[in-house]
Amino acid sequence: MLFGTVLLTLAGCSGTAAPPAIHAATDTDMTLHYGDTDYLCHICYVNKNNASLTLSSPDTLSGLTFHRTNGRYSLSLGSLLCKGGNLFPNSGVPAKDVLSAFDDLSDSSLTCTGQTEDGTYTFTLPSSDSFSLTTDSSGSPLAITTDTFTLTYHPTTPPT
Repeated sequence: MLFGTVLLTLAGCSGTAAPPAIHAATDTDMTLHYGDTDYLCHICYVNKNNASLTLSSPDTLSGLTFHRTNGRYSLSLGSLLCKGGNLFPNSGVPAKDVLSAFDDLSDSSLTCTGQTEDGTYTFTLPSSDSFSLTTDSSGSPLAITTDTFTLTYHPTTPPT
């Protein structure tokens, strides 16, 4: 009888926890490493139709905000607002690349590749060799890496 109880107990502990659901929506400070430059920025990502990225450093770009609403981009600095047809090229614009990566967080093909001892999870996209996402145990993104940038949550501001 005792042997059967031990087997049942061990069998109940042998499974691993399912990875968390990923939460793309965020409103927090982040560090963006793009090319040879590090930028401090604030990301407000509601969904694919409503997102923005505001730079706070370097000082020469402080306050510059990229907005995306319903697939259209605008750019603002203080009271200056620029919007229009082809405001940005299709590639090589850090804000577009970052917001596009956040769009990928809702991709159903994101695959959990493992959990670390500290409780973080790593996800990849089968369609991209360079896309990697690290989340905390609740599914909030901690870092996104692609072939063009690395984005990490600012260490002084926890994700929301």
